[in-house]
Amino acid sequence: MVAKGFGAYGEYVEREEDIGPAIARALARGKPAVILVPVDKVVNATETPNYDEYASWGVY
Repeated sequence: MVAKGFGAYGEYVEREEDIGPAIARALARGKPAVILVPVDKVVNATETPNYDEYASWGVY
């Protein structure tokens, strides 16, 4: 992970239940950290409050 190359703590997290523990590990390191959490852009967009309004803008 690129973060480690710059001296930061880096972690890749795939499951929702692993985000909290990853944050705790990052804070325990006491240095800059990057936690990479992949997000499905379509699901994320459609679950956004007021999605119907944003969808009318033609972004997706």
